[in-house]
Amino acid sequence: MSFATYDELRGAIGREVALSDWVPVTQAQIDGFAAVTGAGEAPGLFLLSLWPRIGYGLLSLPEAAFSVNYGLESAHFFEPVRAGHRVRVRLAPSAVADVPGGVQINWRVAFEIEGRDGPALVAETVSRRYAR
Repeated sequence: MSFATYDELRGAIGREVALSDWVPVTQAQIDGFAAVTGAGEAPGLFLLSLWPRIGYGLLSLPEAAFSVNYGLESAHFFEPVRAGHRVRVRLAPSAVADVPGGVQINWRVAFEIEGRDGPALVAETVSRRYAR
């Protein structure tokens, strides 16, 4: 989906605006995450770490000089992801607010595992985009 202005995005608050393709999860990815973080028993955090890869390019937003991951309001882990699963993301804006020099966007990010009922992870992420 494409948004020409942040007011258009404000009009979509609470509505799903993007659905990613299914992305396979491999044992090599899980092992790499464990090696980097030392968190071998953290499947929820691994799933959350996939968000930038899966989320990149799902939407077209107004041009910005730069954007930053500003934080995480909440994350609820309902089911672990394992090698061989395929996951996807459902994305909805939950808040859009002006901040000095830019805009802050809260996103509801819901991860699903193919063939399972309900989300595996629901998080509210916060990003900021700064004007050119």
